[in-house]
Amino acid sequence: MNNIDTLISVFRLNIPNLYNLSLYNSKSKLSFILLLSFFSFSHFCSLPAISDQYEYSGQQDNSVNNEGIDSASENSELNPQVNAYIDRGIRFHKRHEYAAAINEYNKAIALEPGSADLYFDRGLSLSESGSYYEAMNDFTKCINLNSSSDPCYFNRGIVEFELRDYPRALKDFNRTIQLVPGDAKALYNRAMTKYYLGNTSGALKDARESQKLWKSMHQMKDYREVSDFINMINSSNYSQNYDGDYSQNYFYGR
Repeated sequence: MNNIDTLISVFRLNIPNLYNLSLYNSKSKLSFILLLSFFSFSHFCSLPAISDQYEYSGQQDNSVNNEGIDSASENSELNPQVNAYIDRGIRFHKRHEYAAAINEYNKAIALEPGSADLYFDRGLSLSESGSYYEAMNDFTKCINLNSSSDPCYFNRGIVEFELRDYPRALKDFNRTIQLVPGDAKALYNRAMTKYYLGNTSGALKDARESQKLWKSMHQMKDYREVSDFINMINSSNYSQNYDGDYSQNYFYGR
């Protein structure tokens, strides 16, 4: 444990005493506020980010989730002009030129408004560009057209998490796991969501299951990330009596 960790631990244990002192002394009150701000920032920085899975395809094999957007040229159900728009959209997306990608998907959707995949692809580019509400609308359209599309539930859950709508994010991660049991990424993101909702026991259960899956697939980077998350929960002095409303005070600025 480094010096900052030690300071945070000491501050956690002495929050009630510092607060009581601050009630009677204006200088102590200022010190308390500054220390509380430091603790909140330090604790927030120790949290791992929700797994960045916007380009998650939803298909699994026995080793690892497939990621990335595949070429549309093999989709014989769409006309050649639509496939051309999609291919250009994919290339722009992979180059992080999201506005250009969205423009190509707009053209494709104008010709094929009933394609769930097109709304999914555009939703990915919208979410990566930070247009979360628009992305959520596209993922919802994808779900309305294909209610068994686990990538759409998954990515809508990601967007809802970014918008701090944790109850809805939880529902979408639940649905993803119903459709794809044993999805390590969905389990980890559901663990993070449960933690932000104050359900640390549920978070630990999902995280440990995700940890085992990553280890079995020899994905050690993801395994270590989930392990860090588990260690963070276990090292929190207040984790067993975590209050969801209290969590908003500390994590709202994510």
